[in-house]
Amino acid sequence: DEFEIAQQEAFVTAQSTTRGRGSMQIPQIGDIKTKLRTFAQRADHAANALFGVVELFFSDLGKGRWKALAKLADTRYEANDMFIKFLGEAVPFLLLVRNMRDCLEHNHKGVSLTDFVLQPSGKIVAPTFGINFRESHRPPISISSFIAEVVNQLPLVFEIMIAHLCDK
Repeated sequence: DEFEIAQQEAFVTAQSTTRGRGSMQIPQIGDIKTKLRTFAQRADHAANALFGVVELFFSDLGKGRWKALAKLADTRYEANDMFIKFLGEAVPFLLLVRNMRDCLEHNHKGVSLTDFVLQPSGKIVAPTFGINFRESHRPPISISSFIAEVVNQLPLVFEIMIAHLCDK
């Protein structure tokens, strides 16, 4: 919500700024990296809390965290097991959250961030985020859409993971 509000405020500010005839003011949020890094840290904290719960059920994971859990499940359960199928979708998402935080917090190459951008067509494109780091590859997407996706997915992954853990 905070990012959406900042984005809307940037639009309003740009539209209300006095400018000369025929000129255009491009909105700008400013310091997008800090805003997204803060979000990434919070999302990663939630994923870490989930991993803490996972460790209550599987204390023998060793190193590798989410990958280790997927590997352990592959060795313990049949290939068509629903837990393995769930991990096949959840682990890349959880790694994306971790890799996003790593890139933004430690200034690794692999993240592309843009504020509002004026396209040659004259269209103004909202701020975007993309990642190509470790096993996380995502073409640029609206930051607002990406944040909404993570906010919606994390609780679902958490709930479904708990159900699978209890089942196992």
